[in-house]
Amino acid sequence: MDARGDPMKIIERHRYLNQLIGFRDNGMVKIVTGVRRSGKSSLLEMFRTYLLKEGVGQEQIIEIDYEKYQNKVLTSQERLMDYLKERLAIGCRHYVFIDEVQELEEPMKTLNYIRASFDVDLYASGSNSSMFSSEFATYLAGRYVQIKMLPLDFREFLDFTADDPRNIDVKYEEFVRYGGFPQVVLTPDPKRKAILLNDILDSVLKRDVMLRGRLQNDVNLLKVTRFLFDNIGNTTSLNNIKNTLVSGGAKLALTTVDDYIDLLIKSYLIYPAQRYDIKGKEHLKTNGKFYVVDPGIRNALLGFKDFNIGKVLENIVYLELIGRNLDVTVGKIDTKEIDFVTSGIDHFAYYQVAGVFSEAPRELENFAMISDNYPKYLVTNETKHGPQNIAGIQIMYIIDFLTNSID
Repeated sequence: MDARGDPMKIIERHRYLNQLIGFRDNGMVKIVTGVRRSGKSSLLEMFRTYLLKEGVGQEQIIEIDYEKYQNKVLTSQERLMDYLKERLAIGCRHYVFIDEVQELEEPMKTLNYIRASFDVDLYASGSNSSMFSSEFATYLAGRYVQIKMLPLDFREFLDFTADDPRNIDVKYEEFVRYGGFPQVVLTPDPKRKAILLNDILDSVLKRDVMLRGRLQNDVNLLKVTRFLFDNIGNTTSLNNIKNTLVSGGAKLALTTVDDYIDLLIKSYLIYPAQRYDIKGKEHLKTNGKFYVVDPGIRNALLGFKDFNIGKVLENIVYLELIGRNLDVTVGKIDTKEIDFVTSGIDHFAYYQVAGVFSEAPRELENFAMISDNYPKYLVTNETKHGPQNIAGIQIMYIIDFLTNSID
């Protein structure tokens, strides 16, 4: 249901659905992870619809959603196993779906028991990665695949707004302002969009950060979150964050800042980007960067006002790159920086981001320090009026970058 109580429009998110289809019946547990309200439950619903169309009987599908009150009694391992024993017929394959699996006691251990005990193809979703970092993650080591889900990217945003006659540039401006949470995108009223974004942020902070971290007071947590949101794309350190906030009157220990950041990362609200020494070909442990999972949720906290388009653009490019299943780091070469170094299967490339094309010469100078011949891209927010290639560096307007894949 949307904010008005109307049924939500279901639009297939093929990038993720095709992964589930490809992993069907492979003997492994499929775990869909991502920030709360990014569409995980809808994805599992889409996959169940696919199974029914493929001839799987409704009686073969078992759903357990821990968002629903009646399922709270099933959070214990023993009760869940008893519940499944009563419903799983012998000699018949079942498809079991567990939504918000982090609510389950010892989730990874219990998922493995289910996988090993019954003839099932098992799917789960989770809004907090703490289950992977616990000792119980070892129970499923090598026996699960993780499908990392983000809010809508811009191509999906266009699919969701296909009935909207406005041109693509106007839609891009809305995407930058309100982001890609499906429920927000499908809500037409700007005031309701803002309310929904605040509700999502509040839900993540209270349920996936405070509750998981057993925090009693959210004042300092909010200050740390605001700092990170306001400093996307800036190299930073724990000391820098702590000293800045303490100078503003906060009472914070360094370990507390570290704990808060860890909780925010595990809730998928922020994403860390390590630095990578291009010459030394090694990852660096200090002065990384942070990016926010969605531009709209950042605006909800900082205010829908004029903002540094260069940094917001950098955040959007980062999300697009990790959405393509690339490993993304921040490049360091001597004293200069390359915004992003990306690697993957048969892929390695460099990216610079410039809010306006007048900044391009500086970004291109940094590229000139790299001696190898891997692809180099400059992504700019301006329309494509200038050259499309400068000294072998491909210049891309942001909308072209977001709507076209790069090999």
